[in-house]
Order: sequence, then structure tokens, then C-alpha cells
Amino acid sequence: MTENMKQVANGQAPTHIAADGFLNFGMTIGGTGAILGLVLCMFTAKSEQYKAVRNVGFVPSLFNISEPIMFGFPVVLNTFLSVPMLLIPMILEAITWYLMKFGIIGHIVAQVPWCTPVPFLGFLMTGGDWRAGLWQLIEVALATAGYYPFFRAFDRQAVKKEAAIAAKKADSKDEASTVMD
Repeated sequence: MTENMKQVANGQAPTHIAADGFLNFGMTIGGTGAILGLVLCMFTAKSEQYKAVRNVGFVPSLFNISEPIMFGFPVVLNTFLSVPMLLIPMILEAITWYLMKFGIIGHIVAQVPWCTPVPFLGFLMTGGDWRAGLWQLIEVALATAGYYPFFRAFDRQAVKKEAAIAAKKADSKDEASTVMD
């Protein structure tokens, strides 16, 4: 990144794509694994459990802090979610690399704190390229679409479990009231 900064200061175009901070473009949108996409999927949750996780994890994920979702959903040690968690960020980073290579979005020329929200992060890192900020918003939409089928499957399972627990509680209340009568 230092060379990119020197090149820009000398009026030249930056040449290095994978500068410090490059991974913040796609891999860490919302935190590790582009998790903001999963959090946005949670706004469609029917499960009370996932609504609660969303309420706890949404604001931190805007600042690229993923731990409430990683451990609350849970994503950690979840083999089913490992597929989108690994593939989505890699795909987004590959596309970002090509967008920078072909000059569609600017190269990284500034060090910006990792907790800067999307799309400001991309805009600031590229020295004010609005297309980089727009690309980050598109990345969020792509990550959401990538996580959605996986989240939907988990949400259905959670709704079934919650219904079974509610039915069991209702049965135990009926039994308790019968015994008391």
C-alpha cells in the first residue's frame, strides 16, 4: 500500500491490487465470512431464536464485528454453513481483484480502520472512488443471496423445534391442570 500511496502522491496511478486492507473488500463485510449477508437473511426469520440472534448481531455486523453471529447462530463448527462461509468471501474477493485489475474500481491507496462500515470502507480505501462503495453494496446483496438458501433451511428446522417445544409445554400444562383438578 505504501507504494500505491507514493504513486498517487506523484500523480501516477496505483499499481498494486492486493495491498494492505484488500481483504476488507469482500471477505470481512460484516465480519469474517462476509457475515453481513447472513445477518440480512435473518430479517426474514420466522424462528424466534434467530430473530433474537439478529437483534443482538445486526449493529455489530455493520461495523464488521461478527462474533455475536458466529457464536450465536452458530456458524462456528457448523459444517453446513462452512460452504457459504468459505465460498462467498473467496468469490467476492476474486471479483474485486478483477474489478481493480481492469480499472472498474480504484486500487487501495489509504489505510482505513477495519471497523468502518460498508460502503464507506471501500470509498475511503480507494481514495474516494464512489464505484468501490457501490461495489461493496453489491457484495452485500450477493452475500445475502448466497447465504439465503442455507439460512432458510436452518430457519425451517428451528421453527419445527420451537413448535415441538411449545407443544410439549402445552401438553405438560394440560397434564398439570388435570392432576390439580
